[in-house]
Amino acid sequence: MKSKYEPVPVLAASNNPVVLSATGLGTGGGASLFAPQTGLGDIKLFVGKGYSASGNVALQFPSAPPALYISGDEQFGPLTQSTVGNVVTISWTAARFSSPSSTETFNIHFEWNSSA
Repeated sequence: MKSKYEPVPVLAASNNPVVLSATGLGTGGGASLFAPQTGLGDIKLFVGKGYSASGNVALQFPSAPPALYISGDEQFGPLTQSTVGNVVTISWTAARFSSPSSTETFNIHFEWNSSA
Protein backbone atom coordinates (compact mmCIF):
# COMPACT_ATOMS: atom_id res chain seq x y z
CA MET A 1 0.00 0.00 0.00
CA LYS A 2 1.30 3.43 -0.91
CA SER A 3 1.82 5.86 1.93
CA LYS A 4 -0.44 8.88 1.91
CA TYR A 5 2.37 11.23 2.91
CA GLU A 6 5.87 11.40 1.47
CA PRO A 7 8.75 12.15 3.85
CA VAL A 8 10.20 15.65 3.71
CA PRO A 9 13.55 15.56 1.87
CA VAL A 10 16.66 16.46 3.83
CA LEU A 11 18.29 19.47 2.23
CA ALA A 12 22.04 19.77 1.99
CA ALA A 13 23.67 22.37 4.20
CA SER A 14 24.08 25.76 2.58
CA ASN A 15 27.59 26.53 1.32
CA ASN A 16 27.13 30.28 0.92
CA PRO A 17 30.30 32.34 1.33
CA VAL A 18 31.14 35.41 3.40
CA VAL A 19 33.56 38.19 2.48
CA LEU A 20 36.85 37.49 4.25
CA SER A 21 38.82 40.51 2.98
CA ALA A 22 39.16 43.06 0.20
CA THR A 23 42.18 45.09 -0.97
CA GLY A 24 42.92 47.91 -3.39
CA LEU A 25 39.61 49.72 -2.94
CA GLY A 26 40.87 53.02 -1.51
CA THR A 27 39.59 55.22 1.31
CA GLY A 28 36.11 54.16 2.37
CA GLY A 29 36.35 51.07 0.19
CA GLY A 30 35.05 47.67 1.16
CA ALA A 31 33.01 44.69 0.02
CA SER A 32 29.81 42.91 0.96
CA LEU A 33 27.65 40.16 -0.48
CA PHE A 34 24.32 41.10 -1.96
CA ALA A 35 21.51 38.52 -1.98
CA PRO A 36 23.70 35.40 -1.76
CA GLN A 37 21.78 32.26 -2.59
CA THR A 38 22.82 28.69 -3.03
CA GLY A 39 24.41 28.68 -6.45
CA LEU A 40 24.88 32.41 -7.07
CA GLY A 41 25.44 35.87 -5.63
CA ASP A 42 26.83 39.34 -6.18
CA ILE A 43 29.75 41.03 -4.48
CA LYS A 44 29.22 44.77 -4.03
CA LEU A 45 32.58 46.53 -4.05
CA PHE A 46 32.77 50.08 -2.74
CA VAL A 47 35.65 52.00 -4.36
CA GLY A 48 36.91 55.26 -2.88
CA LYS A 49 39.67 57.82 -3.38
CA GLY A 50 43.16 56.38 -3.63
CA TYR A 51 42.07 53.03 -5.08
CA SER A 52 44.65 50.78 -6.73
CA ALA A 53 44.53 49.38 -10.28
CA SER A 54 45.01 45.94 -8.73
CA GLY A 55 43.22 44.34 -5.83
CA ASN A 56 41.22 41.36 -4.72
CA VAL A 57 38.29 40.14 -2.69
CA ALA A 58 38.43 36.86 -0.77
CA LEU A 59 35.33 34.74 -0.16
CA GLN A 60 35.34 32.14 2.61
CA PHE A 61 33.06 29.13 2.22
CA PRO A 62 31.89 26.93 5.15
CA SER A 63 33.09 23.82 3.31
CA ALA A 64 35.08 23.06 0.16
CA PRO A 65 34.18 25.75 -2.38
CA PRO A 66 32.77 24.83 -5.75
CA ALA A 67 34.29 25.92 -9.05
CA LEU A 68 33.00 29.46 -9.53
CA TYR A 69 32.01 31.22 -12.71
CA ILE A 70 32.75 34.93 -12.28
CA SER A 71 32.02 38.12 -14.19
CA GLY A 72 32.38 41.73 -13.22
CA ASP A 73 31.77 45.29 -14.29
CA GLU A 74 34.03 46.19 -17.21
CA GLN A 75 35.98 48.65 -15.03
CA PHE A 76 37.73 45.71 -13.34
CA GLY A 77 39.37 44.50 -16.54
CA PRO A 78 40.25 40.78 -16.55
CA LEU A 79 39.30 38.84 -13.41
CA THR A 80 41.12 35.75 -12.14
CA GLN A 81 40.44 33.44 -9.24
CA SER A 82 42.44 31.10 -7.05
CA THR A 83 41.37 28.68 -4.33
CA VAL A 84 43.29 27.74 -1.18
CA GLY A 85 41.41 25.59 1.30
CA ASN A 86 37.92 27.07 1.79
CA VAL A 87 38.88 30.51 0.44
CA VAL A 88 38.38 31.72 -3.13
CA THR A 89 40.25 34.90 -4.02
CA ILE A 90 39.03 36.91 -7.01
CA SER A 91 41.68 39.32 -8.31
CA TRP A 92 42.01 42.12 -10.85
CA THR A 93 45.17 43.82 -12.13
CA ALA A 94 43.96 46.44 -14.60
CA ALA A 95 41.04 48.29 -13.00
CA ARG A 96 39.95 51.46 -14.75
CA PHE A 97 37.65 53.11 -12.24
CA SER A 98 36.81 56.76 -12.75
CA SER A 99 38.35 59.02 -10.11
CA PRO A 100 35.56 58.97 -7.56
CA SER A 101 34.87 62.12 -5.56
CA SER A 102 33.05 59.84 -3.14
CA THR A 103 32.64 56.09 -2.84
CA GLU A 104 31.25 54.35 -5.95
CA THR A 105 29.78 50.85 -6.17
CA PHE A 106 30.81 48.14 -8.64
CA ASN A 107 29.75 44.50 -8.89
CA ILE A 108 31.26 41.08 -9.37
CA HIS A 109 28.77 38.29 -10.02
CA PHE A 110 29.56 34.68 -9.11
CA GLU A 111 27.72 31.43 -9.56
CA TRP A 112 28.35 27.75 -9.43
CA ASN A 113 26.67 24.62 -10.63
CA SER A 114 24.32 23.19 -8.03
CA SER A 115 22.04 20.19 -8.30
CA ALA A 116 18.38 20.70 -7.49
